[in-house]
Amino acid sequence: MLQRDFNLSGNNPLYHLSLSMTIDQLNYAIFDNKGILLKHKTYSNISFNAADTLELIKSNPDLHDKYDKITVTALTCNTHQLSFKDEQIAKIIPNLEFKNVRVEKLPGCMVYNYYGLTPAQTGILNTIFNNENYQVHNFVFALSTYFIGLQQPLLHIHLEQKLASIYIQKNGSLQFFNSYGYKTANDILYFVLAACKLNDINLQNDQKTISGWIEKDSEIYNVLNRYLGNLDVLRDDAFLIEEKSKHQPHYYFAHYIGKSCAL
Repeated sequence: MLQRDFNLSGNNPLYHLSLSMTIDQLNYAIFDNKGILLKHKTYSNISFNAADTLELIKSNPDLHDKYDKITVTALTCNTHQLSFKDEQIAKIIPNLEFKNVRVEKLPGCMVYNYYGLTPAQTGILNTIFNNENYQVHNFVFALSTYFIGLQQPLLHIHLEQKLASIYIQKNGSLQFFNSYGYKTANDILYFVLAACKLNDINLQNDQKTISGWIEKDSEIYNVLNRYLGNLDVLRDDAFLIEEKSKHQPHYYFAHYIGKSCAL
């Protein structure tokens, strides 16, 4: 079983706080001023609408300390990419009509990403940070920023608990992105193979990487690698971590690339 959380940090106003959110999970990571990951905490299987969730988060002193920068990465199932920006059209996009809709231009291409946070998620962020400045980006924005300039075709898979995100890039810009809930390795495989077929990914020659809550000895990795072949766990020497005995940087990929979007 993967060990997600650890704590090697103290309080320092020069540190960077990174949050990531799915529909039922909130994680946070603390980085020092050299970019070294010092702490990670997971809140799993939560309801953002529940009073006990709000109290649990409000009682955590880490989330109320002063930080040099605060970033939030939203890993949402419902994202829509369009070639134009229109604030009004966001009101009629399926599954976004009851959410606080955000629109952001993706780096390196003329694509606008539409996504939404629920009122409860927005309320918790406002409660945590009060009047503090914080930046929110969707995961696909962070992915596009991280992989910008990469010209060869790329398939990247990122796994959170119960959520798989699939990102495909060609000629240096986004080709496909979607996120899916999953229960089994075969669920993920189905979505990945469908995305590869739709976007003409060559499973033999194109680059294929994976990140998140995954290890090479896991069932999910073995199933995916059996069909995809040469699936690399993403490594990046710039992803620094204080505790390496049980915690690998690729677990925290969403935090590393999310914090890199800070202005």
